[in-house]
This record gives sequence, C-alpha cells and structure tokens, in this order.
Amino acid sequence: MKRSLTVMVWAVLLALVFSWDTALADSPEPNSASAANNAFAFDLFNKVSAGDNGKNVFLSPYSLSAALSMTYAGAREKTAHEMATVLHYGAVGEKVHQDFSIMTQGVLKSEKQGIRIHIANALWGQDSQGFQKDFLDLVGKYYQGGFNQVDFAGKTEEARQTINGWVLKNTADKIRELLIPGNIGPDTQLVLTNAIYFKGDWASKFEKDLTKKMPFHTGSGKSVDVEMMFHDGSFLHGETSDGVQVLELFYQGEDLSMVILLPQNGIQDLGKTIQLDSFEVLLSGLEKKEVKVFLPKFKFQSRYSLKNTLQSLGMNEAFQSNAVFSGMTGGKGGLAISEVIHQANIEVNEQGTEAAAATAVIMGKSLSIPEIFKADHPFIFVIRHRPTNAILFMGSVVELDEAK
Repeated sequence: MKRSLTVMVWAVLLALVFSWDTALADSPEPNSASAANNAFAFDLFNKVSAGDNGKNVFLSPYSLSAALSMTYAGAREKTAHEMATVLHYGAVGEKVHQDFSIMTQGVLKSEKQGIRIHIANALWGQDSQGFQKDFLDLVGKYYQGGFNQVDFAGKTEEARQTINGWVLKNTADKIRELLIPGNIGPDTQLVLTNAIYFKGDWASKFEKDLTKKMPFHTGSGKSVDVEMMFHDGSFLHGETSDGVQVLELFYQGEDLSMVILLPQNGIQDLGKTIQLDSFEVLLSGLEKKEVKVFLPKFKFQSRYSLKNTLQSLGMNEAFQSNAVFSGMTGGKGGLAISEVIHQANIEVNEQGTEAAAATAVIMGKSLSIPEIFKADHPFIFVIRHRPTNAILFMGSVVELDEAK
C-alpha cells in the first residue's frame, strides 16, 4: 500500500471573553508578512521547546499568526502595540493584513497533484454582542473569515459542537474535538478559528521495501527500534562547523520542502536558541550533493494552551481586563483573550511519485563521495513554502515509540 507524508494542523483558536470592565504599531514592508511569520515561528518554537524538555514539539506558526492577526485587526493602543511587537509587525493599517493575504494566496497557489493545502478562517460571535462592520469587513476581505452568530451564553454546548463541526469539516475529518468542555463558557463573546491542512507527497519517494528496523537514540537516553526509511539520491545538504547537519527534502512541484536540522550532540541547546537569521544562513549554505538519507517514520500529535507562552513573549495586555479591542466592538473595554489553544498532528512516511523521483535522483555529482545523513537521534524540522519563504510548520522529534 502506498504511503504518504501527511501534515495535519488543525486550528488555532482564540476565545476572547467579554469582561465589562490609539497607539498602533508600524506597517510591514511589501512581502514582509512571511518574514514576520518566520521570526514569530522561531520565538514561539524556542519558548515551547524550553518548556517541553524531552518531548516532541509540533505546531503551525502560520496558523497561530493567522488567528492572532485577525485579532490584531481589532486591537488598539497598548494592546495593539504589544501584539504587533510579538508578531513582528512594523506599523499600522490594512497593509499588515493585505500582506498576510498575499502570503496566504501564494501558499494556496502551490496546490497541485500530490500536494493538498486547505486554509480556512472563521469568527464566532455571541449573538447579543454587536461587532464593528469595519472589523468584520476587513477580516472577511483579507482572511476570508466568515462571521457566524452563536449563543455562548444560553447554549454553550451547542456553540462548542458547532465550532468543532467546522473544524472537523476543514481538517479532512481528522480533528473531532478541538474545543473540549470548559474551553468556552457563558461569558465567551468571540472565538476566532484558523484551520490548515497539508498533505504532500515527496518529490522523490522513499522505497517502502528499503524501510528497516533500526535503533533511534531518544532524548531521554533510551534506544528504541523504529522503522527507518532510506533514500540514496541528490539533495540539498550542508554542515556547520559545530556539527549540525542540514538537509532539505522537496515535495512534489518543489514549492514546499522539509528542512531537517540534525545536531551531532542532541537538540536541547539548538532548540532553545536557534533564530531566524541563523536558520537563513544555514539555508544559504546548502549545496546539491549525493546523500544517503536515513529518516525515521514518525507520527504524533500535540495540543498547547499558549496563553502563558504568548505572555512571556510580551503579549500581556491582550489577556487582561484593561485590554483594548475597540476596533471590534466600538467600545474601549469589554473584550480580552481568555486562551489560545493550538492542536496539531503530523505523520511522515514513504510516499512519492516515480516521475518526480526520477528527476530528483539523476541530479547531483555522480562521482562524489556520498554524504551520510542518519537521523537516528533527536532532530528539528521545518516545513516551508519556498516561493513566499513562509514557514508553515515547525517541530522536533525527541522521543519515538518502539516499532511493532
């Protein structure tokens, strides 16, 4: 049976709770949305990695950026300034959202045979609460975010099931309960959701009959036998002076790729400190080489409550009773973010297509000595959209289960 590489990221959710209780930031330069998204990606990944020692990490910086950007559209004064700083936005106005829309449309254009990308946004507002038309129009225009009225106050469970049904529909029926009981309540006034689903076939497949059980040395020091895939071909590869190997694997069409960072001595320090500028330097140094690639099959899911993480990055007022989201309601007080919930899933295995594989395999220097890239210990990976340079997903593999 053919296998495929599947990445499934199911929704970022922000519930902004009514709590009765305009300095703005500088607008990004053209095409700066991906740069802002990528800088936020590394900030977020480093924070989550530091708090999840010994655990696998997987998240979608893009999905979080989308939901937070919709929220930022209604923020004002210090609330907006803090959000803009954390999201790496430069100033004010529609340009922020226009640039984000351009980035999103660029990503969606890469859908083709062997590549499936689906992105959806929605707003869910308390039916008794009024929301500003300008805010709803902006979110609809740049994020295609439809506005839906629900009754959080009187029919909390029905509202939860309605939102979960939307998530299920927009994630290929993979995530059935993003919102668990207690995530929303009668005081909830607005929920913003973003869902992203990606499934991509390798440009050059890993042959299933070459997959063998081999040891993987986990971050906790154990050795477990896992299903290790193998591919001998031409890939972009590089190595730093301190022993970090870098490998880029393309998906069909080569618009999307997975970049793998394989430190010689574990990922603890690298996972807490790597930044966008050093990552871009690593990418710029990659060269096409013959490489023997050993990569484990892996599958895991993650769920994060990111309120504390975002506060530690500097987004404080948005979660407090003095938050100013007057761009949403017209009034200065009333809304604050109660929680940011992120759920993600990833599965990596062998599938590719023969036509693309043949093209990729014949490239490279046939007489060179092959490099060995053996991911038999913890590594970091990034899935990026090359035309826009946007990081869509980021994670680390630290622990794997014994192969059955």
